[in-house]
Amino acid sequence: MFLIKTLIFIISGILCQTASYLNLSILIAIFYTKKVPAKPDLVLFYSRLIIDTAYPFCASFNKFYYFLHLFTEKLVIRNATFFMLWPIIPLGIVRSILMLSINIDRLGALYFPIFYFKYHRKFPISIIVILTLTYILVDQYVTFEYCNYIISVPLDCFDFQCAVNQCVFEHWFYRDQVMYFSNGFLSILLCFRLYIWNTFKKAASSHALSRATRIAVLDSIVILCFHIIPLLVFRYFPTVNYYNFGPWTAVFKHSGFTVEAIILRKLLFREKKVICIRIAPHF
Repeated sequence: MFLIKTLIFIISGILCQTASYLNLSILIAIFYTKKVPAKPDLVLFYSRLIIDTAYPFCASFNKFYYFLHLFTEKLVIRNATFFMLWPIIPLGIVRSILMLSINIDRLGALYFPIFYFKYHRKFPISIIVILTLTYILVDQYVTFEYCNYIISVPLDCFDFQCAVNQCVFEHWFYRDQVMYFSNGFLSILLCFRLYIWNTFKKAASSHALSRATRIAVLDSIVILCFHIIPLLVFRYFPTVNYYNFGPWTAVFKHSGFTVEAIILRKLLFREKKVICIRIAPHF
């Protein structure tokens, strides 16, 4: 068991640092070195990149703390698990809302193109910011008021379930389920529009649609394989013990961040093929 825990924390820490580095390199290429041209219409996407840089970076400190605890108990601090996990939760909420907003934005562009290109610039980003902050405040209210949570974490606790009471954990679990399934459903609609509808209409796919298709498929695969399936396995298989399986859900989740960052980096940094045409001189 000691070796398994050690392996889990090492893998999770490496995945977190890798995902954070890759997303940071994309942001630097967009806003500093200008290797990737920035587009005003991709504000939500850039915001998600910032969250995808900060979220795994903060999570890596948790893994490092847990890893040190395996070798010495002198570094154990009461309630440290809660204070390390809690800042990550708002980041997760912001990321889920941004993904939902991006998918809705893509659906509007693909299903209602005329209406979208006419009115989407009039939709202020501040509305998404206000909704996100409201959601975070409601989440805090549910935790500390509705669920009457009092910060008192056992010294031997190193996961979210034992760091909170059952009410908070159920709220967190169902909230994540709703977000993941909503994003998964919207991604399926995107794939349907881009693959099935275009096939029936025999429309020629442009380079922009091709990239949008790959991103939509990427989101669907990441959400399904690295988020929804681990949650369903833990929830609907009573024989699965969270103490043993729970840490692996974090590995799957961080693997999803890393895989998505690698593919996005390849898509954005892909070099355009240049066709050289030799023109014979005229005499």
